[in-house]
Order: sequence, then C-alpha cells, then structure tokens
Amino acid sequence: MRTRVIVDDDGRIWTVEQLRAAATDPIQTPSLLFSTENLMRRVRVYPDDWHALGDEELYALSLKP
Repeated sequence: MRTRVIVDDDGRIWTVEQLRAAATDPIQTPSLLFSTENLMRRVRVYPDDWHALGDEELYALSLKP
C-alpha cells in the first residue's frame, strides 16, 4: 500500500492512501483515501501513476465529482 502526505492551498495536511479492493467484496474497487483532521474523501477513478503526481495535481483528484 502506498501513502503520501500533501498540503493543500489552505495549508491543510492530507494523508493519501491507496486502498486495495477486498477479495471478499466483489463490489468494492481500489480507491484513494484522502484524509485530514475532520474530513475524508474517497476517489475511485485515478491514474495508475498517482504517486508520481505533484501535490496540486493529486489534491485536484479529490475535488472531482
């Protein structure tokens, strides 16, 4: 599992973790979990090289609907 720490434009520190799909749950898909103090966002569609993106590009993924 890969993890990154990024900082957004407001200075909030986010931890970004890649979550694997559970073998026992066929509906669950791999995702990125963005978490900060009181907020979490899950992103299910992301590029394979997400870990190589810059902080701004990676954070932008968490804002897409």
